[in-house]
Amino acid sequence: MVRQRGVTLVEVMTSVSVLALVSASLVGGLALANERTEIARQRSIVSGHVRQALEALAFSAGNTPGFTVNSSATETPEALRQSITLVRTAAPVSGRIGLVEVQASGTWQARIGSRTIPQTVAFTTRVLQAPPRTPTPALVTVPATACYLPIQDNANIQPIRINLEAAGMTPGTQIRIRVIGTYLSEEDPWDPGVHTTPTSTLGAMFAGHSTILPASESGGVRNRVPWAIVSGLPQVQGNDQGNTCTEDFQIGASPTTVTVPAGARYLFLGVLDDYYDNSGSVQVEVTRV
Repeated sequence: MVRQRGVTLVEVMTSVSVLALVSASLVGGLALANERTEIARQRSIVSGHVRQALEALAFSAGNTPGFTVNSSATETPEALRQSITLVRTAAPVSGRIGLVEVQASGTWQARIGSRTIPQTVAFTTRVLQAPPRTPTPALVTVPATACYLPIQDNANIQPIRINLEAAGMTPGTQIRIRVIGTYLSEEDPWDPGVHTTPTSTLGAMFAGHSTILPASESGGVRNRVPWAIVSGLPQVQGNDQGNTCTEDFQIGASPTTVTVPAGARYLFLGVLDDYYDNSGSVQVEVTRV
């Protein structure tokens, strides 16, 4: 039988079906490619966010002895425009002293058109904690002639100053102050050397500036530390110079614990009576708690 030119209906239908399948396959492949691209974009954004959280957590774990954390929070990275659940954990590694395992993970629902696909990004690292720091005390010698009170017989008498900033004792730091040793305080300035009392009692005062004003012989300057800052401890009472420094407090052999107040940069130290009839010296130790 001789076949006529042209195509049969069956052949036409077969060709159309094949083209339809090819088109569907191309459309499906393109949609899948777009889906993968969008998921990759979202994972890149969340990965950067989780890595930042991990680095911050690792820094805290490495510099804070005994540091542990187990927290979960909902956050929204700006570029993602949808919320993720960010989980942070830090815990000691069993049997490894000072070694901490730190983990951070982000979980979210990737939105692809009308679909949502659960996604998770997680990172883990280990850090070795710095050994505990032993606070280095500030140790100064305070002669029995040091004073910040308005001494009338010598306008140039000076207290001892401790630079708190240089010692790392910034505002908000809790410090412990104690006096080591004793000096001799004359009870009767008109009979020197006869009535002497060993004592370790001193006055202390926080200040925002190291300058101290001179005292006039007439007693015109009654507060030589205009930059003094209140400590929150009771004011010194009963010294023989008519103390008008409402910000000072008493220290001695028993440790005094106090928090460095806002604005304080210096700690002034001195005796609480007439300096000229005293003798000897003591040491004052100031330690971060």
